[in-house]
Amino acid sequence: MSIVRAYDEDLSNIISLHKDKSNGYLHKYIDFFYKNYYDNLDMYLNKEEGIIEAMLNVRSFDIFLNSQLIKVDFLSNKVYVNDQEKLDELIIKALENNSYKTLITYSLYDENLYKFGFEPIFYQRQYLFKKGDVNGNTDGVREIQNYDDLVYIYQRFTKRFNGFRVRDLNYFIDYAKEVRSSVGQIVTYYDQNGDIQGYACMLETDKQIIIEECCYLTIAAIEKFVSLALEIRPQVVLKTSASEKLDRVFKNVSFTESPHVMAKINDLSIIQDAYYLNSKSILDLYRLSTKPVYFNEK
Repeated sequence: MSIVRAYDEDLSNIISLHKDKSNGYLHKYIDFFYKNYYDNLDMYLNKEEGIIEAMLNVRSFDIFLNSQLIKVDFLSNKVYVNDQEKLDELIIKALENNSYKTLITYSLYDENLYKFGFEPIFYQRQYLFKKGDVNGNTDGVREIQNYDDLVYIYQRFTKRFNGFRVRDLNYFIDYAKEVRSSVGQIVTYYDQNGDIQGYACMLETDKQIIIEECCYLTIAAIEKFVSLALEIRPQVVLKTSASEKLDRVFKNVSFTESPHVMAKINDLSIIQDAYYLNSKSILDLYRLSTKPVYFNEK
């Protein structure tokens, strides 16, 4: 057994393994990820006699937490062939290597991560809309006109939240390409004065439209996006943070709620010194703010 960083020649085997262990609808996203985002220095591999037994990708980006800009790590592409312990060894190694570089490590929810000290910090709701749940008016909805408008909406929308990723113009240009690669689109809504009021990322499946992200300034924007989606499919799943409580507006719409993102503090002593906080978990750090969490990353 050997834990190594990936080499260029490993890429084809990495992609093959990732697809083999993923649902088919993710294959186009997987191709896009390795073509546009992948850096072999971010990929940990656990090999047995030269064969990949597990893999783990670690990306870094900035978030805005408790009014401070913080660089964090994000674990993704967690895949193993037969033995979960092979992946666990990679997680341990990655956490050890990055503990002095970043303050916090995040991951999509995974029950296996509790034993490493991860705890859920971001909960997601999925609302199910059907015909008749919204008014059906799509006036003002259009394709992306200006990527700067997406940055503007995201910045306005996230002002009410804590712990969100910092996104710039280049992020949204790449994001739009990513969505298109997954048979989706980003649409925007402009009001009668020509002012943008929101954007939505829509992915199309055989039976549903899934709105993976919706950032908005008015409820009208949500109605517009859902109405458009219902013109394409009979059902729409809208994903939001758990704090948005859209059931108060859309009374007849059902929803489910579940943990979506987990996190852990890499070095408790640094957090304790920086915040004068006798913190024992990531949740103590988030409780310093009264704002709800927004962390819609993957």
